[in-house]
Amino acid sequence: AMATPGEGTEVPGAHYQQTMQMVADVEAIVSQYTGHARLRRLVFTAKKAAGKGDEALQLEALKLAFEEARKGEQTALYKEISSLIDGRCGPEYTCDAAWVEQVDRRTAQKQDKLEAELNGYKVASLSLSCVESYLPGH
Repeated sequence: AMATPGEGTEVPGAHYQQTMQMVADVEAIVSQYTGHARLRRLVFTAKKAAGKGDEALQLEALKLAFEEARKGEQTALYKEISSLIDGRCGPEYTCDAAWVEQVDRRTAQKQDKLEAELNGYKVASLSLSCVESYLPGH
């Protein structure tokens, strides 16, 4: 006798289809968000799913958030998401400490450069306003 669907037999590709549906569901939840707000919404979705005991949805949202955080070089959220995943999604979803350090160092250098430029503009602006105050008509 042939088994009917639902009698303990797995339809080929059913797990893949389920996973793709889960990805589509998570994408639909966060579709109106972009950038940092999208990332925050993915983390929020994962935490809500965990609270409801839906580990599959939680992990799917966390995997998307992990990839998003890495793309956007948001190291603080990347580390938070890595710890929330806690090794449950395989080695490709574990925190890359060397990458975090490299991005943080580059970000600090960029910030130092911008602060130096800003200070240069402040000095130039102050000098200009001093000169203008001595000109007739100012």
